Amino acid sequence: MRKATLVSPPLIQFQEKHFAEVKALQVKLEEQQEKNNTLVQVNKVLRGQLNTSEKSNESLVQDLQRLTSQWDQFKNKDETAETSTSAVGKDNLGDQGKVASLWKDLLSVRRQFSEMKMTTERDLVSMRGK
Repeated sequence: MRKATLVSPPLIQFQEKHFAEVKALQVKLEEQQEKNNTLVQVNKVLRGQLNTSEKSNESLVQDLQRLTSQWDQFKNKDETAETSTSAVGKDNLGDQGKVASLWKDLLSVRRQFSEMKMTTERDLVSMRGK
């Protein structure tokens, strides 16, 4: 009696089904790897933007500190001059214009700093959310 060496049809069907499942998983794995690579690239770009924002933020902080220091010095000089001068002349009107101009500049820098800070915080929150 000769034994049959043929593989049974259910076994063939099982092997074909298994092969199809393995192939589908390979495709899914490749898709996930591509997605991962894309996310890595996006992460690099976002880190670059974050570094740029941090540098800008640091620069604005330094500018604000410098302007605040200058403002304090100017205010001290103005108070000293005011106490030593009893008469109000035309020069004081010019000084008041300078003070008003400096004050506007200071407020503008503070506003820009606040905007940059909020933008940086928003970017950080959005990066943490992803």
